[in-house]
Parts: sequence; C-alpha cells; structure tokens
Amino acid sequence: MALDKFGFPQGFQTPAMLKDIENATQQVQNLKDQWTKDGFGVAEIEEFTNSFIGDEAKKGLISRVAAANSPENLAEGLATLEGEAVHIISAAQVQLEKAFQEKIPLFKPDDEVQSAIKGMQITIDNMSGKMNESLQSLGNFADAAAMPPMNMEKMMKEAADINSKYMKVVFDKMNEFTNKKLNSELSKVVAAMPASKRSMFADMKQVLNQDTLKQFSGISDGIGGMMEGILGKTLNVDSLKEQAMSMVNNPITPSASGFMKNWIPGMSVKKGEKIKFRNNVFTVGKSGKTGTTLPNTTVESQDNGNVSLTFDSYATGDSAEDTTLYGDVRTHPKVPICYAENIMAQAIAGSKGAIDEANNNIINSMNAFIEDMSAELGEMEQKSKPRARDASNDGKVVTISDEEGLGDDQGGSFYVTMVDAGTISSGSIRNRGVGIASTAQGPGSGLTVDIVVTEGGATGTTDGETYIKLLTGGSGYNDGATPVPSTSGTNTNQNTTGGSGTGCKANITYSGGAGTKVTITECQGGTGYKKDDILTITGANGGSGCTFQILKPRGRIDQFGITINKPGHGYEMGEFVTVDRETYCSTSPDATFTIVQTTNVGQVAMEAPKSGKNKPQSLGSIMSKLGGLGGSLSSALNFKNVVGNVFPFELPPNPPVADFFTLAKGGGGLPDGQLPSINSLAQGAIGDSFNLDGLNIPKEIPFALPSKGMPDIASIGEQVKGQMEDAVDNLTNNLPNYG
Repeated sequence: MALDKFGFPQGFQTPAMLKDIENATQQVQNLKDQWTKDGFGVAEIEEFTNSFIGDEAKKGLISRVAAANSPENLAEGLATLEGEAVHIISAAQVQLEKAFQEKIPLFKPDDEVQSAIKGMQITIDNMSGKMNESLQSLGNFADAAAMPPMNMEKMMKEAADINSKYMKVVFDKMNEFTNKKLNSELSKVVAAMPASKRSMFADMKQVLNQDTLKQFSGISDGIGGMMEGILGKTLNVDSLKEQAMSMVNNPITPSASGFMKNWIPGMSVKKGEKIKFRNNVFTVGKSGKTGTTLPNTTVESQDNGNVSLTFDSYATGDSAEDTTLYGDVRTHPKVPICYAENIMAQAIAGSKGAIDEANNNIINSMNAFIEDMSAELGEMEQKSKPRARDASNDGKVVTISDEEGLGDDQGGSFYVTMVDAGTISSGSIRNRGVGIASTAQGPGSGLTVDIVVTEGGATGTTDGETYIKLLTGGSGYNDGATPVPSTSGTNTNQNTTGGSGTGCKANITYSGGAGTKVTITECQGGTGYKKDDILTITGANGGSGCTFQILKPRGRIDQFGITINKPGHGYEMGEFVTVDRETYCSTSPDATFTIVQTTNVGQVAMEAPKSGKNKPQSLGSIMSKLGGLGGSLSSALNFKNVVGNVFPFELPPNPPVADFFTLAKGGGGLPDGQLPSINSLAQGAIGDSFNLDGLNIPKEIPFALPSKGMPDIASIGEQVKGQMEDAVDNLTNNLPNYG
C-alpha cells in the first residue's frame, strides 16, 4: 500500500485528520525559520516538516481511536457487518485458530534438561498469551467475544503444575549424578574392604539408595507450590489487572509511548521515549529539547542538545516499531529462554537446603558405616598383635622427701596453703658434691603438689576473701586533716593488734568513719600469725574496732606439708623440684623437695617396629572415609547416564529437531538465539541474587484419614438408630407419669 509523505495510506485522511494536518502545518511555520538559521538544507527542512506534521496527526488519531473503542463510549447506530460472507469471522473460528496456533512442548529423551527448559519456556509463553487475552478482553469487544479464560490465578496454577514436571526431570538428573559419583567414590572403599563385609555393605547401600530416592521425591512433591509462588511473585497478576483496568477506565488519554516519534531539531522529548531518524531507533536518556546535531549510529550514545540519546536498533526497511497499531498496548511480550532459566534457577535455589541435606545424609551414613567397620577391624588388630611398650607411665613420682638436707631450704618463704600447685624442675643430686647442685632441668612434666602453711604473715585483701576476711568496720576512722577531717578515704601502713604474731601493717579504706576494705601492705604482713587469727586496725588519726580474720597466712611451708597431687611423668629419682608460686616481695619461688621414688615398668621383651618393611599393617586404616561429593551443578545437569552408542564404533543417535508441535503447522523449533544455557542456569541457582522470602506458596490440604480402630460408619449409624429407638420408648413409657 502506497503511503503519503506523512506516513499514512493514500486516501486514508478523514476530515478530522485533515484538520490535524492543517493545525500542524500552521505550527511548523515558526520552526522552519529556526531550522534555516541553524543551517539545514531545503530537503532536510522538508523532511523535518513532514515528520512534525505526521507525528501531530498520529497523536490526534490515537486519541480519537482510543475514545471510540472505550467501553464507556455510547454506541452510535446498530452493529453491522460489512463485506462478503467469506470474510466474516466468528468467535468460534477465533477460538479454533488459537487452538491451532498453541504450542505443545515435545520432550527429547536424548537431552532431558535442555528439553525441560524449552518446555518450561513454551508453557510460560502460552500462559502469557492467555493472560494477555484476558486483560485485552476487559476493554476490547473482539477479544471479549472470543471468550478467553478469565481466571488468571487458575492459569498460573496450571502452568506451575505443568512446569513442576519439568523440574522433576532436573531433580532426577541431579539424583542420577549423585548416585554415579557415589558409586565412583565407593569403588575404592569396596576394593579395600574384607570380602566378608562386602555383602553387609551392599545391603546398607541399597537402603541408602532408597532413602535418597525418597528424599528427592519429597523435594519434587513440594515443587508445584514453590513454582506457583515464584510465578505469582514474578508476574504480579494483581498489578497487571490494575494496569488493564486503569487503561479501560482512562482510554482517551494517549500514551506518550503509544507510537514512535520522528526526530526533529528542537523537539521536546522525555526520558525513556523512543524516537526514530531515518530508520535509526534511539532511546532518550535525559529529558529536554533536541539540538541541531543529526543523530547517528557511529557511537552507542551521544548528546543532542540538552538531551542524551542511546542507540537502540537499526532496520533496513520500515522500523518494526512502526507496526504498533493505533491504541494497541503491548501486554504480551515473548517469553525468552532466559526467563525460563531464571524461574528454574529460583526453584533450585529454593530447594538447595533440601538437596544439600539429602547429599550430606548419604555421605554421613556411609562414613558412619565405614567408621564402625574400621573400628571393628582395629579392635581385632589390637587383640591379635603383640603389645608394644607403653612409656606413658614411666617416671611417675611415687615418693618425695621435703626434709632438710644438703644445704637446701626446702620450706621456702612467702607461700600460702594451696591445692594442685605447679612445680619447676631444679636439677639433680646425681654426680654432685654437697652444696653443688646441677642446673640442668630434667625431662619430667605434669607434677603438681598440695602444700600447707599454718604460720606466717597476713597477706592479700578482703575483696574476694581469699586470704583475709573483713569482720567489723569499726568507727571513727579519718584522714586527720585540719580543721575538718574527712571520714572517707584510705589510710596506709596502719598498725594492727591481736593475733598470734607481730608486725602486720594494713591499709584501711573507710566510708563514714567505718572500714569497708582492708589490704595488707606487701612485705609488711608480719610473722608468727596463724590461720583464723583476728587482728584489729589501730587508726593513726583515731578510729577503732575494724577487725579482719586471717584465712591463709603467707610463710614457710610446714614440715611434711608437701604432698603429691598429680604424679606427672618422665621424672627420675634424685631430682630437685621447686614449688611454683608468684614472685612476692621481690622473692622468687624457693621451696624445694627431692624425688625419692618413681615408676619404671622395666624392659619389655617384644616391641612392634615403628618403621621399615617389618612395620605391621593397620587393619583399621585400610579404609578411608568419604569426602564431599565433588562436582558442579552444571556437571550434574550435563551428565549423560545412558547413551545410545554403547560402543565407540557406533554412530550416535540423530536427535529430533522439533521442540514443539502446533495443529496448524506441525513441528517447530526454537531459534538458535533461544537455546538454553546450562551454565547460566547453574550460576543463577548457586548465587545469592534471589530473594525467596515472601513467596506465597499455597499449603496442601491433607486428606482426612481415619484413625486406627475407628468403627465403620455403617455400624455407627445402626448404633445411633438403636439408641434413638430406646430413647423414644423410654419417653413414651414415662409420659403418663407427667400427667
């Protein structure tokens, strides 16, 4: 059909369109002068003029067509059919044509995963088309007359149920891959296993295979609800309904993107609009007015006036965007294969936890069996092999002597009663003269002792009540300041009275004149005090009555006051050992004792070799536990379990080409650009880009099953009938009594 210079068919102009063209012609006169000043030629100005007038005429046409098609517009005259009878199409024919054109997915057994992805894409595409028909029928009489399905939730559920069978294919493939990898890992374990244990292992493996199949089947059982939730979140049916109803209720307002404008200099454009210049399509990235620079395709994006343009597409003939019908709203985009991959990836990501649990159960169960078998073999080995020498009991301290001798002050100083005190090796008396000690430490370790100190000086603080304990706070303590002494503070090096010893000085902290804390001055604890002695602090500035009790005195360890707590190991007779403590009053630990007796198991006649060819083999180590099953998701989905050419010289099978079937045209296949990508699916499934929270997954309503021992309904009815008859008889018999 020939077109005029404004882009309309020849002879198509209606009076209303001619009026729009006349108004636009008047508006463009002012623009021509500016275009001439900008340096454009006559041909270019003519092109801009036609583009401007054509765009304005299209705007008016869109508005009028939308108003005429509005359901709220009153009908004019009677509905008529114009044309020959052969051209009349009924609603039944429209429905039949839709059935002829609907794609029916075909499954390819030679490539299950890719075929499942294609089937999911075709199913979703069919659902999208039906949803579009339902939405269009809200405001279009022709679509409504064809009686499209109106329950979009039901359509989405049906699509989810169909797609769940495709997900079952994917999960089965993952299960196959898991079993094959497991068999490969177990081949080494079975080869090292004793022959008597292999039958037991085979039985256990069969039970595990059944359990794994049950777990993967459970994942597949719940995938239908998950697919429905994913489709519902992705499509947002409620939002589509609202948009459709909004367009129905406001049909007169033309959409800014209802058609594609032609570019002209100084034209006002909005961000997101698509404009065309000589079949080059651009997308507006910034609102404003176009400049005087002609758009081109040499760069992906360019500034044009105070707007930015991004190159979108190029058509050798008329742009495909020009085929947009006046008033048509494109609500049914073609579903690309990546959308199906995205849906399938979300389903795998949502089931990732259950899949990991199933695989981990296999590994853990196998490892538990192998560990038990290794332990059993190890126990048999221990019972049969000769006993090797156990040196762990060598050198345990049996007896010590803390008596005075050889010039050593074995009682030490500044010790307190302690349980499980540590020790330090201080050399040996072997090969030494009197008063000459060896400084070489022995190999022993782990020896601890209990020490008792019953007499010495006071030590510590009343906080924690470890060594001394505050009994009474007294009164009248102050700092002696003039003219008004303070009754809160701390007085140091205060004299004390009472107890069995002398010379103790203490620091007293007081509040309101009463002592609240007592601390013994280091190196000023006095001597001769005993456990449970009670001392009183004499305040230098007045005050009295603050008393504290000695719980543990600090001094020399009592004679025979060192006893063994833990014997340790590796010690020798004659070793000098020092009792450890903290450094106090610049004095290091100085209490020592002598090891008199240690354990020695003696010589063993036979000991197993530790290395070399004669080293005995460990039965418990011939089998090792399984590690994690290695492999990626893409490897699992590309896994070929059964191949058509068993032998290498056989030709591979010739796979079918068709991906779907239509009643109108027969078999058909997706274009090469729409082939599934297993790697993209795997990367999407294992990533963290999907937020599966908030999925509206419908809960399955379980069947009402009868409980164990429930009587038959028929017998219950007979029982109730008998009870009612007895009640009627009783009532009849008792009625005379109420007369």
